[in-house]
Amino acid sequence: MQTKPYGLVPALMMTLLSFSIPASAAEIPFRIQDSAGHWITCDLNGLAIPPSPVREEIIGSSRENSTAMSIAPSFGGVGTSLVLNGGRGESINIIEGHSAGGAGWQTSFFGLDPSTNHIYVFNQGAGNSDQQWGVEGSMVGLSHSQWIPLYSDHYHDGPTFEAPSIGTSPCPRLNNALFVSQGRNQFLTSTRAMPNGSILPSIENRFTMMARAPQKWSWWQAEQAMYLGLKEAVQNDLRVVFIGKEKAWTKVIQPTTYEGFTSDSFQQGGCKTAKNCWLHSADVDSIVLIYNVGGEEMAVGIRRPNALPFQVELNIQDSPYGCPELGNPVCGNVNVHFWQAPDAFKPEPLVLAAGETRVYAMTYVVGRLSDVLSDSFFRQP
Repeated sequence: MQTKPYGLVPALMMTLLSFSIPASAAEIPFRIQDSAGHWITCDLNGLAIPPSPVREEIIGSSRENSTAMSIAPSFGGVGTSLVLNGGRGESINIIEGHSAGGAGWQTSFFGLDPSTNHIYVFNQGAGNSDQQWGVEGSMVGLSHSQWIPLYSDHYHDGPTFEAPSIGTSPCPRLNNALFVSQGRNQFLTSTRAMPNGSILPSIENRFTMMARAPQKWSWWQAEQAMYLGLKEAVQNDLRVVFIGKEKAWTKVIQPTTYEGFTSDSFQQGGCKTAKNCWLHSADVDSIVLIYNVGGEEMAVGIRRPNALPFQVELNIQDSPYGCPELGNPVCGNVNVHFWQAPDAFKPEPLVLAAGETRVYAMTYVVGRLSDVLSDSFFRQP
């Protein structure tokens, strides 16, 4: 193992990996081992869906109030599907699994390093900075039973996200990933009795990060993100409802018609082009994703498990990841991000000691819209 100073803080190092490459590595994709024995998949096609053999059903009080989800255990345990069961026997998967190494349903971290003035971005043990790569971890059901390394996916060569993005990866072609923390993800599934008597699936997506070295960041942010398939969003009339914390306001956005991406007293937003729009809101209490599936209004209600406020950023992209086919549903998505700090416009510094942990979690309730809205938490105050 070789190391060299990286400059975040004293003793914070970038590890250059020692690889053990099996005979099958001549194939694409291929697997390698890092110096700690973790298996890493490299060179999966950038628009492929990572293998997702782990699947679980969560059964509620009816077919419509039940769901199923799947994850990719060799790509950091990233979620690649969440099913809504609607009317007329119809079902849809709302998660965009293509390029899930950097998308899908996962937790990410990013912060500004004061010594380099770079913003570093870490995904959930996976990335799509150089094709797709992912770290494999031992799983029990939908949850990690071991710590996995959190290698950086990219950094911005400046203090803002408008600065050029430089890809990083633990795979041999780049071999330049920053490795300062470990993590493990848990999808904790259960059912929840609603006030109207229905029983709905409940999923807590909980990620624990542990610093492997002392760290100091000028500001730091954790988020969970759901990348939603553009085809399903268009065909099933996706609407997104923001519900304000301690303010009697809501806002309904129809991402696929580019309606509602406007700034007001609660949100900042706009459209860079007709099909490249964003909206960011601080001090959010909960949000609700609404789809029409087989004539039935279905929903995912989303909140923090401790009921604290959070931020939401909603984007629609017609052509992410350099895909040339504008309008091709595989090449576009609606992505929604849940930032754990209540106010995006007051970023806070973070100092971590070696071995210190942080937990980031969001709760997702799935079922008929009327049943989700029976809980006052998902209604306008």
